[in-house]
Amino acid sequence: MKEKGIHKGNWSVFEHLAAMCITPSLLQDAAECLTTATVPAWYRNRRPDAEWLTSRSKAADALAGNPLCPVDALAALAPLLTPVTAERFTEHPDARVREAAVHTVTTEVERVATPAPAPVARKQPVRPAVPSDDVLADSSDPRAVLAGFLPLKGLADYKREVARAILASRFTDAGLLRELPAPLTLTSAHHAPAVAGLLQSELGDDAKAWEAFETAVARLSANTTKTLAKLLADVRSSSSSG
Repeated sequence: MKEKGIHKGNWSVFEHLAAMCITPSLLQDAAECLTTATVPAWYRNRRPDAEWLTSRSKAADALAGNPLCPVDALAALAPLLTPVTAERFTEHPDARVREAAVHTVTTEVERVATPAPAPVARKQPVRPAVPSDDVLADSSDPRAVLAGFLPLKGLADYKREVARAILASRFTDAGLLRELPAPLTLTSAHHAPAVAGLLQSELGDDAKAWEAFETAVARLSANTTKTLAKLLADVRSSSSSG
C-alpha cells in the first residue's frame, strides 16, 4: 500500500485497525505508514486533495485514540491530528506530542479568528445622467447635449432611464424621437403631437403602410429597444414588398 500510494477511500482501513489493534508495534508501523503515505501515481497532479487530507487526519485521530499507541507513534501522528483531537494532547508529557498538538490548535484558533477577506465588489461604470431642462437651457446647444446620449448604450435599465429623460425634455425634437425606443416614443403624451406629425410625414396617405405600421406596433414588446426609426424602416420595407 505504501509503495503504490493510498487512495482517499482506503484511509478507513487505519480506523478499523485502530479500533481493534492491541499490538503497540503494529500501531507504530501504521503511524509510520500514515505519515509517509503518498497519493497513488494516477492522481491528477500527483497531489493530495482536501478529501484525501481530511481522511488521513481522521485516520490519525483514530490511531492516536488507541490507548496502546506508542509515544513515538503519537509524536509522528500529532502534526496530522484534527484540531479537536489535538486539543486532548496539548498537555501531553512528551514534548514532541505536546508541541505539535499546541501548534495545530493555535493554527486553528488563528484561522477561525482571522476574518475572511471581503468580497471584491465589481465596480459599476458611472453612467452620466441626462441633464434637466434647467441645466440644458444654460447650454449653447441643448439638443446636441441630448443627442450625445444616442444611440442608447449600456444596461437595459439605464437605457430606459435615459430614453424617458430625453422624452421628458422640451428640447427633444422629431429627429431625437426617431432614435428612441418605439414603445416609449409612441406612448409619450408629452410628444404626442410631434410623433403624430412624424408618422404622417413618414407614412403619408399610404393605407398599406399604415396597415403594416399597426401590425408592427401590435407585435412590439414593451421592453424592446427597437427605435422608432428602425420600426418605420421595417414598415416601409414590408409595405413595399407586400
